[in-house]
Amino acid sequence: MCSYKRAGARGIWAAAVSSDIVKRDYTPPPGMTLVQAALLYIPNTKLSAICGAVYVAAGLCHMWHIWRRRDWWALCLPLGTICYAVGFFVRIGMVNGHQDDKGWLIAQAIFIACAPAAFLAFNYLVYGRLVVRCIGASHSYIRPTLVAKLFVASDVVTILVQAAGSAMTATVDKAKTGAHIFLTGLVLQALSYTLFVMLLVSTLVRARKHSTGKEVWWPAAWLVCASSVPVMIRCIFRCIQVGIGRKNELSTNELYFYVLDALMLWLAIAIYIPFWPEKWIVAHTEGSKEQYKMMQIP
Repeated sequence: MCSYKRAGARGIWAAAVSSDIVKRDYTPPPGMTLVQAALLYIPNTKLSAICGAVYVAAGLCHMWHIWRRRDWWALCLPLGTICYAVGFFVRIGMVNGHQDDKGWLIAQAIFIACAPAAFLAFNYLVYGRLVVRCIGASHSYIRPTLVAKLFVASDVVTILVQAAGSAMTATVDKAKTGAHIFLTGLVLQALSYTLFVMLLVSTLVRARKHSTGKEVWWPAAWLVCASSVPVMIRCIFRCIQVGIGRKNELSTNELYFYVLDALMLWLAIAIYIPFWPEKWIVAHTEGSKEQYKMMQIP
């Protein structure tokens, strides 16, 4: 069992860095540290500290909303945010004295690669609650109680596909096939969220035909839409970054990672700091005769 867990960890790590480095006997090229060989640059500790701090701040703000409103269903958001921040703090420790330590490299890669799945899961949950409690299941092509389960499962599968592809690239005769499988995993991940966005938009369009557009829940719907824009930008960036090959400007210049990855994800979750969606997700009264009554703003 332990061997399977180690293999899984190596696969996830390989999905974030060069899988050649997963090999136990790997030795960096002369004059390069393990970190340089894996990331193709030495992480900027100041930028890592700033990113870690702003993500912690965002996570604490989300936690305050959850505690104040007892919205325990939303815990995945602050937990994912804090885990993502931990990845940046591990980066700082890795650069300061552990640049040839594979353990530190693995830790930062896993935190940064896996934590964003929690951000997507939050949007899935908000959609489900919004449809069930406000819009009405009849307006959704997929049963709202299944949306989170289906798309979270899809995210897990695509991450595993990426891990499998990366593991294959560690074998010389399977490297090309593995690279294609890894890219396929990224594309499928982007397509998965694209399908969610299409589901969201179609539900809102159908709901608008049977409403005034002034119902109290519309702000919550627009929040999920706004959060999805930077998520899609990040998905496209990752596909292009990997699709054009490992040694390219998008991979060797750390600035692209911060602007098109870390910043995009932060924007996707930061919108929920001043505007907490549950505020507009109003439950229906028991006395309503209609199964899905749309409530208007007074």
